[in-house]
Amino acid sequence: MYSRVSAASYGTVSALWNLAYDGGMGVGAACFGLLAAHLGYAWGFVLTGLLMLGALVPALRDGREGGDDHPPVRAQPARAAFPPRPAQP
Repeated sequence: MYSRVSAASYGTVSALWNLAYDGGMGVGAACFGLLAAHLGYAWGFVLTGLLMLGALVPALRDGREGGDDHPPVRAQPARAAFPPRPAQP
């Protein structure tokens, strides 16, 4: 994700990644709990596995389309928050 945005957008990418990761963990756990309660653990794992296999399709497609072939973005040197102090006499 970082290779597709400018260095100025790293904060946005990080926030989106964390939101999706944490949201996916919460929603996934709740959905698995509902599946396991109604169908049993075996079917819960089977359906989760099928869902994971379905997620491979866009991941593999992205890899073939050169998702990682973008040139790396060079980070800009950090700028001081305050201007430098004048030299002391």
